[in-house]
Amino acid sequence: MKRLVIVTTLGLVVALLVAACGGGGDPTATPVPTATPQPTATPLPGVPTATPQPTATPQPTATPQATATPRPTISPATLVQRGGVLKQGIRDTLSAPFQPTIRNPDWGAQHAWQSRPIFQTLMWNDPHNQDVLEGYLVDRWDFASTGDSITFHVKPEAMWSDGMPLTARDVEFTLNHWISPPEDFTITRGPDQVAKSLESVELIDDNTIKVNLKQVDVSILASFANYHAYMYPAHRTLEETANSPIGSGAFEVVDIDTDIKITYVKNPNYWIKGPEGEQLPYLDGIEGISFFDGSRSYAGIVTGQLDLFHAEVSFVVSGREEDAARRMPGAVLQTRFATSSGWGFKNKAPFNDPRITKAFFIATDRLAWVELANNGNGVIDTVGVTPGSSGNLWALPMEEVLSTPGYRYLNRDTGELETDVWKIVAGLSVKYQKDPADIQLAKDLLKDAGFDVDKGEFPKLDVLTDSTYNAPEATVLQQQLKDDLGIEMVLNVVDFTSAQERRRNGQFDVNVSWTHPATTDPSLSLAYFTEEIFHFAHGFPTPENNDLWAAQKQELDPAKRAEIVATFQRRILSDPHIIPTSGFHAASGIAREWVKNLPLPRVTATTVWYWDQVWIDRENAIGRR
Repeated sequence: MKRLVIVTTLGLVVALLVAACGGGGDPTATPVPTATPQPTATPLPGVPTATPQPTATPQPTATPQATATPRPTISPATLVQRGGVLKQGIRDTLSAPFQPTIRNPDWGAQHAWQSRPIFQTLMWNDPHNQDVLEGYLVDRWDFASTGDSITFHVKPEAMWSDGMPLTARDVEFTLNHWISPPEDFTITRGPDQVAKSLESVELIDDNTIKVNLKQVDVSILASFANYHAYMYPAHRTLEETANSPIGSGAFEVVDIDTDIKITYVKNPNYWIKGPEGEQLPYLDGIEGISFFDGSRSYAGIVTGQLDLFHAEVSFVVSGREEDAARRMPGAVLQTRFATSSGWGFKNKAPFNDPRITKAFFIATDRLAWVELANNGNGVIDTVGVTPGSSGNLWALPMEEVLSTPGYRYLNRDTGELETDVWKIVAGLSVKYQKDPADIQLAKDLLKDAGFDVDKGEFPKLDVLTDSTYNAPEATVLQQQLKDDLGIEMVLNVVDFTSAQERRRNGQFDVNVSWTHPATTDPSLSLAYFTEEIFHFAHGFPTPENNDLWAAQKQELDPAKRAEIVATFQRRILSDPHIIPTSGFHAASGIAREWVKNLPLPRVTATTVWYWDQVWIDRENAIGRR
């Protein structure tokens, strides 16, 4: 692996022990860059060509977003001022070798998010164009009207960082490894779901490849934008790519200091040009510094030792908006609908009784999660795709969701059921309360299952959670179970990496974590409620969910597919094995004021960060130190 010495902040770990104070206020929005024109592609069968936003459920007034300003015109004469080394805090462990997609477990971690500066995907949710699904390495694609094949046309200018052209042969090489991994290799999440639908690939010419599907899959195109779905060079072995990665992205990795820092420098052969045809990237390099504690990351941001912290850190930022604005004038706090939080049981006694899971689903106070765990930055209406209040085309109507036991909230003054989610969130528990009938219904279900909670008969719960993201949610859950049902629980709080490993291996009885990501296509998020992904490794058989998930992927008629998706969501409400409680509409990252032109991601599992048009301007930053 190449090594390069870049000036670093060696005292960072010590300095990040500085504590940060609290405050309150509203987050700001970032300027949205002008969209890069993209060629028109053949519409995907069975999927609407547009995603209209419903008008019945307006966006909340509690978290207003600033009007986006156009990206400034870039003059070639001023390009010499753009550059710098960006220092970002990242949540994951770091180690070599580097293998984001096709992985030999004996070699180490997968590093999917840290792969973004290096590798690219066939498709992307374009952050410069409202996260619309577009071609990235391909300039067009033809989806067969039968829904069982796609022909991709690779952009002829695409190039690897070693100067070799990126062709359809590289796509063939990568996809064949997804379909049939070599011995001792696995495929990471995202490509593994794509691979289950792939039958074969046909190389047409150097820039054209046909992907044949085992069966109709009208949603697979979005999976090619997953941040794990990177293309690999065919002229290098998997071992060479893992130990000294060559990608088509804007940067090259030059050094990894295990579990401390990863260092990138600009790719001199980067093939994508800027708005005026200028050479990208603007940044000279990136230093990704590993953190496992959100508070220390926040301290690094406010003291100016980090330029950006990359992760969902709403519980760290929420309530500190005024403090952040005072310490970081002009900085950006990203907000978005993102991953949904929730909890679930392992398929073992006593939790494998449907009455048990249903009772806990109904008793969970989602409003308390929004108010106490997320400082009001959230929605209580998570139902398996994206909340209806977010404007997602596939979500259930909010009136239906908020009339379902478990989601019912009453106006304290009138005693009437409220079905306007934004009124509930804006009023929080001051004006609204969980329907007492739901608490009683949960107690009755538990009693019917043999546990009279009023007599303290339910066993104490041992709950797994992580210290990085979900400890606040678990703490709120602990208190509300005690208050509402008289059930005691013990929190087993471990670091993020350890918690993820235990979840994957099913080493828990009760788990508090994310329930699923918000995505542009329901196939990507509904899969978390099937046996296909086992997000919680819960072990529950879900044959009806599996059938519905497969059916909606294979339905070419958009109206019929929408009906199947709605049926699936209603099953989640009526037969939960994962208990979704709240969706984040909260801070998911912080960038200092001197980080310029950074497009903020809004689609979990696809858009992460794109660095090629970003630069550091410390000299002209507002309130620079």
